[in-house]
Order: sequence, then structure tokens, then C-alpha cells
Amino acid sequence: MKKGMISGCGIFIIMLFTAALFSTPLLAAEFTADVDQRLNGRELTGKIFVKGEKYCVEMQDARGNRMVVIVDQKSDMTIALDPKRKQYMETKTSGMFSLMNDPFQSARHTEAKYKKTLLGREKISGYACEKLRFESNKKELMTVWKSKKLAFFLKITLPDKKHSFIQLKNIKERLIEDDRFKVPAGYTSQEEARKREKQKREREEAALPVVTKQVKGEVPWARRIGPGGEMRVKVDPKKSVRFKFENLIKGESVITVKAFIKGRPIKMDIKETYSLKGKGRSTKPLLGMQNRADEVAIRVQKGKIIATIINEESSFAKDKIQTFFMLTGIRKFTQGKFLVSKRNLRLVITGDSQDGTESRFKVQFYKGDYKDKVDESETVLKNGRSKTWEYPASKGIRTLEITLAEHGGIKVRIEQPAFKKAVKPRAPAKIITTAPKKRIKKVSGKTAPGKSPGPRLSRKQSRIIIKALNANDIAAVESELDKGMDVNSMLYGGTLLMRAANLSTADMVRMLISRGAPELQDPPRR
Repeated sequence: MKKGMISGCGIFIIMLFTAALFSTPLLAAEFTADVDQRLNGRELTGKIFVKGEKYCVEMQDARGNRMVVIVDQKSDMTIALDPKRKQYMETKTSGMFSLMNDPFQSARHTEAKYKKTLLGREKISGYACEKLRFESNKKELMTVWKSKKLAFFLKITLPDKKHSFIQLKNIKERLIEDDRFKVPAGYTSQEEARKREKQKREREEAALPVVTKQVKGEVPWARRIGPGGEMRVKVDPKKSVRFKFENLIKGESVITVKAFIKGRPIKMDIKETYSLKGKGRSTKPLLGMQNRADEVAIRVQKGKIIATIINEESSFAKDKIQTFFMLTGIRKFTQGKFLVSKRNLRLVITGDSQDGTESRFKVQFYKGDYKDKVDESETVLKNGRSKTWEYPASKGIRTLEITLAEHGGIKVRIEQPAFKKAVKPRAPAKIITTAPKKRIKKVSGKTAPGKSPGPRLSRKQSRIIIKALNANDIAAVESELDKGMDVNSMLYGGTLLMRAANLSTADMVRMLISRGAPELQDPPRR
């Protein structure tokens, strides 16, 4: 956290000047000087005030960002002031943080530890200095110019490609007031400021509205729910239902889940009650499509949560669809999605804020992984109102990013339909009449032993079907049938129907029979 305050200003990597005095003269030096420096190619300017073992540095970058640093080597204390936020941070002058960020302190430490070579004597800003080079293993670490009269480094250069340096100019010896080295009135310590900010955030979060009675909606949907609150949500019975529950309190939240078909409760293949202990803890149960639920209910018995409910789309579906819900409170939130760049894109966003009557958001479309921007749009949507964006495949959009402002809520639907291939017209069937050589016996519904009722599936198609059967992905199997797969196909030594009966659910079996698969004579053994 200490590093965050300093580096956040972006300009003071070498401005935390700590005591550079190597011997204390009988009368401690007091002076002011201008500071010029180049760090990683960036020019910075400032002012320094020195009074014996204390000094104060004021720095500013080209953008006008200011930072003030007060150093007291005797008490081993460095204070960094942030004038914009009226905050300050304390750290040890001899600590690693100062050594890593202050070239003067680093020079003092390096001189004591590494080899130094006297290169000569030169004047800097009118003051006689010794020019010294510090090195390690015959490699230069830095070159310094040190004034004995002022007991201070007046110039430091680093052997980097950017020719980084720091130098004092326009030096004026004069008395420096003691107030220069004190924290100004009205400033708050960074630690205290963080504590106050946390308390403020907790108060604002606690004041956010929550559901305390029954509310109804459709997927995708999300709401903050308090004790006694219930969400009844309509879902697609042909798709799995994904829940996400996130605890909003430090204590325990208890949630119950129910599923319905045409208003009647059903037995689910997931737990009915969930407990979350600790703020931020979450769980994501999945109600499979085999449950055939067309409505679900979420009720909070204890605590406070965010509940999100969506229908999960099949990864095998020809048309790529993504649906989700974004909900914000006191902070904005950004979510990105990867797309199929070679398909047309249709994005539909509908306003549905829990906190107000409208939602403000920004959408950005990119050709690359969140770079090479194609388009962007800032929008404000009233609850219940929708906006649509459509782009052809020629735009090559690979990613999109949505940033939702505070106190917003939006339903998002992304559609990327598969390209339809042109179907060649079928040639009229030829009718050939032949004289029967002998009378054909009436064939029974049973398949003759040893004979395949249909063609064998390819290795690739077999993998697709086995995966779909294990996941009970009816849509994926129907997709393959629509492409021309024979419903009587053989799959690893058995018919497609037999494999479905062993690996999948009754719904899958009924679908295959409805598509023309002959009913099994005897149920297969598990």
C-alpha cells in the first residue's frame, strides 16, 4: 500500500530524498535549490529546501501532478505528502523503499558498500565537488558530484540508455523555516484515510436496495436479496440453469432453491439449501436440462446475497448465443467477451436497474484481443428499453467490452448465427420396376442378429455424439441429425438409441424415437 501511494503519482520514483550528509559540519548547511531530473526519458522539475539533516522536496511533472516529501535523517523518518488528496504517508528513511526510490539515499548506501574511484574535481552550480564513480565487478553503478561544504550530492548520473540524472541548480544559502518540515494542517494519514474510505464504502453498500418480498422475472436476471426476499424466474426448459450466489455480509447467508414445471414443484438433482459464510464467498450450482424446469425460485432465509440466474447455451449449437446479466452497486464494472470474428454479430442490451430507473454503460468493439478498436458507444437506457448493435462478419470483431456505471443493471444477449449453406436441389427419384424372383417374407420390427441397422459413425462424429449423450445435450444430437446423420447409425457396436439408453436420459431416448429410431425390444442392461 505504501508503494501504491507514491507510484500512483507516476513521477516520484527518485524524489524521496533522504539524508545525504556524510559528515556534520560545525554549522549545518541551510540552502534552497532548483531540482532538474530525467527519469526513464521523462523530464521532471522541483525545489529542495535543506536544513542540516532535514530537507523538503517539492516535485511536479508535465501534467501538473505535485508531490511533497519531507525527510528527517536523525529520526529516520520520511513523510510523503499528496496535496491533491490532502493525505500523507510515513516510511523509514533507511528502509528498502527509500533506498530503491531515492538516488541520493542510494548513492550514500552505495558509497559505503562498493568501490569508489575519484575521477577529479569539478564545480556544480558554483560549488566545488569531488567527482566519484561507484562500481561493482568493474561495472559502473553511478557517478556522483559531492560538495563538502554543503555535505550534499549536487549531481548524480546513471549509466542507463535514457541517460537518467538528477542535479541541483540555482543554489542559495539562506535560513530555512522549521514549518517547512512539518505536515500541514488539514492533512490525514493515508492509513486513517483508508479506514475512513472503507467505513464510507460499507455504509453505502449497506444502503443499497435489496429484495425483501417476492419478485418475478426472466433469465438472465440478477438481484440483491435480503432476508425473506424471493426471486421467481422463468427459464428455458430445454436448457440447463446456472445459479450464482455471492454473500454480501461477513456472517452467514442461507439460500433455498426450488424448481417448477407448469407451476408444480419438482424434485431436483441438486441441493435445495446453500450456506455461505464470509463476505465474498460464492457458489455456482447447475440445474441440468434433464430436470425440464420452466421456472425456478431463489429465497434468502438468512443474510444478504447477490443472486444471478442464467440459461446455459449449448457449446454444440450451430448458432452461437451468449446471455448474461450485469449488476453494479457503488462501483462500476467491466466485462469482456470473446466472439467468433468470422460471423455476423448482433448485440442486444436491455436496461434493468435495481437501484434506479436507468442504466449508463459503454460498449467497445475490437478486432483483436481488446485492441484495434472498431467502434464504441455510450448509452443510457431506461428500465425495460433495449438497444441493438449489428455488425457484418467483414468487420472481423473478435472481442467486445461492456463497462456498466454505478447503480446499473442490464440484460445482455449476443447472437452470432451460423452461415446457411446453399442446399442443392435433389434429383427426382428414379423408379425401377423389376419382376420378383421369389415371394418376400414379411419383415418383423426386430433387427436380424449380426446385421447393422445403419451406417457406422465416423471417429470425429462418434466423439461429438458420445460427449453429447454423456452431457444429455439433446440440442447437439438434433443438430447432427439435421446435418444428415442417420438415426439408426451404429456407435461403438450398438445403435444410437441403445447408447442413448445407457448413457443419457429418457428425454434423449424419446427424442431419438420421435426422429425415427426403432423402439428397443428389451431394455439394455446397465
